[in-house]
Amino acid sequence: MFKKILAYQPVYCRNFSIWAHVPVSPLDPILGVNQQFKADKRTNKQLLGVGAYRDDNGKPWILNSVKKATDILNK
Repeated sequence: MFKKILAYQPVYCRNFSIWAHVPVSPLDPILGVNQQFKADKRTNKQLLGVGAYRDDNGKPWILNSVKKATDILNK
């Protein structure tokens, strides 16, 4: 939620802030993945970047690679 608020904040609001003189940092490459995903108009896309994965029933879906890594770490 915090990331969405920062990404949605209009730039023009900075003009009225005490921070207006501070330069805007470049876009974060990791969070940029979500922005590119949202901009993609294809209907068959799958977001595998940021966040938790859920199945069609809303249950957590653990990647096989994560299960395997967990097993290795728990040995």
